[in-house]
Amino acid sequence: MNRRRPNCVRPAALAAATIVLLSGSVFSASAGLRQLTFAPGIDSEPAWSPSGNTIVFSSGRPGSVGLDLWDIPAGGGAAVQLTSGISNEYGASWSPDGTTIAYYWAWEADVYLIPAAGGGESAFTTDPGGDTDPAWSPGGAEIAFTSNRGFEAVDDDADIWIQPVEGESPRQLTVSPADDEHPTWSPDGGTIAFVSDRGGFPQLWSIPSTGGTPTRISDLYAIQPTWSPDGRWIAFISDYDLYVIPAEGGAAVPVTSGPELDYSPSWSPSSTEIVFMRRVGDEGDLWITTLEAVPTRSTSWSRIKRGALNRDR
Repeated sequence: MNRRRPNCVRPAALAAATIVLLSGSVFSASAGLRQLTFAPGIDSEPAWSPSGNTIVFSSGRPGSVGLDLWDIPAGGGAAVQLTSGISNEYGASWSPDGTTIAYYWAWEADVYLIPAAGGGESAFTTDPGGDTDPAWSPGGAEIAFTSNRGFEAVDDDADIWIQPVEGESPRQLTVSPADDEHPTWSPDGGTIAFVSDRGGFPQLWSIPSTGGTPTRISDLYAIQPTWSPDGRWIAFISDYDLYVIPAEGGAAVPVTSGPELDYSPSWSPSSTEIVFMRRVGDEGDLWITTLEAVPTRSTSWSRIKRGALNRDR
């Protein structure tokens, strides 16, 4: 799955002035931003638990070989290691009942399941192709994921697939010569939003979870979407800042803006906070923000961001 940034495409919408979308919304302008993790190295790809009490994330902190899954209280505290594989574990997704975590294990390029309380892992997919980005359905019966199965090269032609948790074969949801990746379910289970470069560069699209014709949600460059539990918003990353957009489409609202590199948002169960990874240099930590809009598209194209743009394009 190709996550590289394409040549810099800056739609005019990125320069939008004052945002008025948030009037009467769920967004709060009071509690601000707080740092959750402080360990050296990279803490990334957080996933908020359905209970709201803990956050699972990937980290290479001492005790890990590569990146392993760790669990930390959402209010802060000591992190507990959940996996200790010989390769990297990414992309945690909680089952709706909070008992099981799906994740991508790089060693086998497959999706695995592990009890949230700790214990042995089990393979969920076993295809020779690369399966990543698991996303548990709201009803708990299915898991959507990104796969390039049928292709030898890891970066060729990723599509969205859905596989029942119990006993049935997977079905292909998107069929496109483009890369379709990073699915996220609507809370009612009827729609899946995802990232696709079928429009020339990565943007947000959606498709009925039973299949159909994809619809573009936003013209912005976008990666790593996640649907809010109340169904109203989709959070995503654009040009290393955190954005939210109404689930039905419309004006995207920047929530972070600055020289740092922001990635991998995940909503709290209340839909009032988002945890994400913020990276500066070789350090990446988890931060939590309430949903206060940045009044203007005021991102400073810092040396850090320009360097990352040149690296990722």
